[in-house]
Amino acid sequence: MDKLIWDKYFSLVEEIKQSIMDRCPFEEFSIGEFYMLRLLMDYEKRNVNVTTKLISEYLRISKPAVSQMLNALEKKELIERTINKEDRRQICITTTRKGRDLVIEQCKKHEELFSEIIKSVDEKDIETLFVILENVLKAVKEV
Repeated sequence: MDKLIWDKYFSLVEEIKQSIMDRCPFEEFSIGEFYMLRLLMDYEKRNVNVTTKLISEYLRISKPAVSQMLNALEKKELIERTINKEDRRQICITTTRKGRDLVIEQCKKHEELFSEIIKSVDEKDIETLFVILENVLKAVKEV
């Protein structure tokens, strides 16, 4: 029974994700790069100096994988690396205006699509979905 539930859940989530990606593709960067830029922007809002180590720990991926993605983003002029003024041994990573603008544009496209989707689903069903998701989140935290 558990495997059937997992398979159904995974299948639905993947199908939803793929349908959204088909309607709202990433043109300037990959989905992984998009999430990296969103993470950087989130830290920037909180005035946190972002390093490769911080990204690696947060995303739970290796430092070389982070460096490879950062190199690609830097080549596209979506991020820049600067020496930390407080600790010259650290390199801080920030988004460029171009990077922020592209992320904001992509988020806007996703929000518009999401609004269209929500309009076609009964409001009661959406409320039920949120209750279910909150219950699942609670269960995940307790396990």
